[in-house]
Amino acid sequence: MNFFKRGIISIVRRPGKTAILLTLIFVLSNIIAGAISVKNALVNTEDAILDKMGVEVTIQYDWDAIYNNPVGKVVVPSITAEMVEKIGQSEYIKYYDYSINQHFEARDVKNYYSDYSYEGNGWFSLTGGQSTTLRDAENGDITIKEGRIYTQEEIDSGKPVLLISDKVAQLNALNVGSTVTFLYTLYDYSDIIVYKERAAVDGDIGILPVPIEPKIIKTFEFEFKIIGIFTAKPVLYTDRDGKVIEQDSPLINTVYTVNRAINACVGEIQQEMQAAGMSDGGAYTDATSAFVLKHPDDVELFESQNKQYLPEGLIFVNNAKSFDSIRTPMANVEWISEIVMWVAVGATILIISLLVTLFLRDRRHEMGIYLALGARRGTIATQILTEVLIIALIAVSLSVFTGNLLASNMSATMLENQLAEEQKSQAQDGDYGYRVAIDVYPGGGYENNEDRISTEEVMGLYKVSLDAKTVLFIYLVGMGSVLVSTLVPIIYTLRLRPRQILM
Repeated sequence: MNFFKRGIISIVRRPGKTAILLTLIFVLSNIIAGAISVKNALVNTEDAILDKMGVEVTIQYDWDAIYNNPVGKVVVPSITAEMVEKIGQSEYIKYYDYSINQHFEARDVKNYYSDYSYEGNGWFSLTGGQSTTLRDAENGDITIKEGRIYTQEEIDSGKPVLLISDKVAQLNALNVGSTVTFLYTLYDYSDIIVYKERAAVDGDIGILPVPIEPKIIKTFEFEFKIIGIFTAKPVLYTDRDGKVIEQDSPLINTVYTVNRAINACVGEIQQEMQAAGMSDGGAYTDATSAFVLKHPDDVELFESQNKQYLPEGLIFVNNAKSFDSIRTPMANVEWISEIVMWVAVGATILIISLLVTLFLRDRRHEMGIYLALGARRGTIATQILTEVLIIALIAVSLSVFTGNLLASNMSATMLENQLAEEQKSQAQDGDYGYRVAIDVYPGGGYENNEDRISTEEVMGLYKVSLDAKTVLFIYLVGMGSVLVSTLVPIIYTLRLRPRQILM
């Protein structure tokens, strides 16, 4: 009879000891499996949040440096496509985009009143693009409801096409195919203030400024065609009391077009200004860029590598801090799960070793007889090891599912509490909620510090589930722990001579 059959018979003939060993391994394996499931779930969640938030680095104006330069002359540097393309070659970048922004007043089109705009003032932020994928759509900030995004041919040719929000479209009865005319009035402000002497009632003489209407040099009209309508995702943030507040997105009054279409409009304005002998400083485009990095830890390396391409007055700004504010509580839970796992592994090795040692003491007579009859020590060791591993395999297999279920319930509560504590800390510091990737100058030309990811969204991404990697790791750690805990007492027992064992 071979060692495997003897092992099976031994397991069947000792139901009490088998049940005890199975129960202990099952309990300990549940802890190990749960800890591993939590750790892998946190890693997957971090990756999902990373994809959702994006680790963005943008180029922004350093206005302090611009206005306080040693020369004393205010020079606003330009963010050029060439500059962005050079920086975009960095190995740390996942992808990048370049956008030109300008503000225009629309004729007979009102903007939508929101938390970020005045009612019906008719001013819109035109955000250009040079990619057939809208960054805001990729981030989930907007969803295309009707129509389409501009094509590569429209990007290259600078065709005046638009995407507007559904709320602006509904307010103004606009549809896909409708046209919107944007206006830009060029004024001459050189005589904006005149002075007129006036005798006061008491006989005092004062000189008072009297405002007059500026002269209109020219009113430009730019016609754009609507090709798509989008829905802007509401902004969620947490107040000081921990209450989640929902507000309208700042992107509601943003219209998307292509960079060259905006450049064409601005170029026409600048040409007229130059002809009138005016400075074109008021007509320069507000250019923005976004470099989405592969990992938040690469931010410093990326910025130091590409700082050379930025002229004086331009700086890098990143949202790594926003990602860290989420990663910190997740790291705390991950650290706890690792501690639990290694404690469980240590407990498994200790407890199972003691238990197997006790069981072997009861079987010393049996092993002594095997040795006296000429059986090899390796064969006996293999039989005992087989018995324990068969029981362990059953216990670990069961714990894969039960441990995952246990981890899902307990870890979710733990993570939510950690996030709540972090949010409370941020609220005390005046920073409410978790920031999603910084979209510079959306919907009105201001940095989007309100677009945030809530605790609910983080928890929605957190899923404790079984995948091949998780299951394999559970089996490796669980069975490995049992193997180590079994080998130690076997080696200790079988090193004795048959006479010593039988005594």
